[in-house]
This record gives sequence, C-alpha cells and structure tokens, in this order.
Amino acid sequence: MKPAPPRVAGLLLVAGAGCSFATIGLFNRLAGLAGVGVAEALGLRFALAALLLWGGACFRPGSRVPLARMRDLAGMGGLLALEAGLFLAASRRIPVGLATLLLYLYPALVLLLDWGLQGRRPSRRALGALGLALAGVALALGFPASRLDAAGVALGAGSALGYAVYMALGTRAQAGLAPATATRWITTWAGLLVLVPAATFGRLNLHLNAMGWASVAGLACFGTALPISLVMAGIRRIGPFQTSVACTVEPPVAALLGAAFLAEPLTPLQGAGGLLVLGGVVLLASAQGGPERPQGADSA
Repeated sequence: MKPAPPRVAGLLLVAGAGCSFATIGLFNRLAGLAGVGVAEALGLRFALAALLLWGGACFRPGSRVPLARMRDLAGMGGLLALEAGLFLAASRRIPVGLATLLLYLYPALVLLLDWGLQGRRPSRRALGALGLALAGVALALGFPASRLDAAGVALGAGSALGYAVYMALGTRAQAGLAPATATRWITTWAGLLVLVPAATFGRLNLHLNAMGWASVAGLACFGTALPISLVMAGIRRIGPFQTSVACTVEPPVAALLGAAFLAEPLTPLQGAGGLLVLGGVVLLASAQGGPERPQGADSA
C-alpha cells in the first residue's frame, strides 16, 4: 500500500487533532458530573499531559532551554492555564459545542490585537471575515439569548480572548526553540501553576472516583497530548494556513459529541451560526496567510 502524499497526510493529522481537541468539553463535563472541580481537572489535565509528552521525548532528541528563557515559557504556561480554565468553566455552563464555537473567535481577536497594538490595518477581506465570524456567533447564541447562561457565554468569550493573547505572544516567546521542547515546558508550567497554589491553599482534591480519574485521563490524553502532537506533525507538512482550516472540524465535532453523549440540542440557528463562524475563520486565514497555532498551543 502506497503512503499518503504529504499534503493528504498533513490534512488527516490536523483534522484528527481537531476531532481530538473536540473531546475536551465532553470529558470536562463528565469530570464535573463525577465531582471533579475545575481546578483539579485543569491542573491534572496539564500535569498528566506533560508526563505523556516528556515520556515521548525519551524516544527522540530534544534541545536545551536556557534558564533565561524559562520565564517566557512559564508566562506562556500561565496564559495557557488561564485560557483553558475559562474554557472548562464555560463548557460546564453552556453547551460544549457553543463553548468551542466561541473559542473560535480567536483568529478575529488576534486580528484586532494586531491592529490595536501594532497598527497593522487589516484588509477589507479580513474585516469582512471578522464581521462574518461575529454575525455567526450572534446567530449561534440563538433567540432569545436570555435562555443561555450569560456567565457561561462571557467565560467562553474570555477563553477566546485569552487564546488570542497567547497566540499573539507565542511566536516571540518560543523563538529559537524546538516546537516539541517548547510544548513540553509550556504544558508543564501550566500544570504546576495550577496545582501548586491549589495544593498550598488546601484546594486540591485527589480523592477522585473511577469516573473522575477516567475523565481527567481523557482530558490529558485525548484532549491535550495527542492532538498537540498531531498538530505539530501536521503543520510541518501543510503549513499554518491549511492547518487553521483543517482545525475547523473541532466545533462541529464538539457539538455532535455534546448531542450524542450529553443530550444537548442542535438547533438550526446554531448550525447556521456555526457555519458563518467557520466560514469567517477560513476567509480570515486566506486573507492573512493563516493564523498559525503556536507550537506549544492547545485549543482549549
């Protein structure tokens, strides 16, 4: 059997990563039903994922990180923990598909941050993509929007903003480092920055039941370590633009998982809004050359 061409293989790897990232909301909701708090789910997710990533590093060479660069990686770990914590909190209050869709506002927010901080005015095509994405979110929120948990929507939008800041700073913070090395350290710092304070103030509960540990393991493996590895493998084959497009399988898969396992309804308005958001992401990627996911990134 002939191996798949690099482009096809890359698309499959990144689409698989998007499907894997889509399980985060489901495993998080199951963890909540098992009595696992957001702090425990967040900290254990990144700690276990870091162990998996460091374990994988035993089979391939890595690069040393200068001590002076650790501050940058720790900051990126803190941003990642903040963004992921907001997403986990949001997906416990609103449907997981909608929480994931709100996260996909991040390319538009990266555009606005770049405009506001760097003064780079976006093209008309990029502004059109921004308007399309915002209209899609408004439509996906449904009518009347008061039927949704307002705090959950705000947390979901906050996770998109946090990820946009993470992406805006990520390239500079990780410059000169091997992607896999940066990923391992950022994930490690994210886990430590959640678990250490929680343990210090007596807020860390490790007495989880079987369902709780299984859900946390799912978050660490299928929601973090596996998709991050797939994205890094895929982006080398197809580049940032096609990666950003292929990753848009994440919101619809998350919505389908929520409908199948959590009995969350899928309305025509949400479907139409989701299509507009994803269309905006694709249009924005083509207009800007593709918002590249930082190599140490996690979608949530």
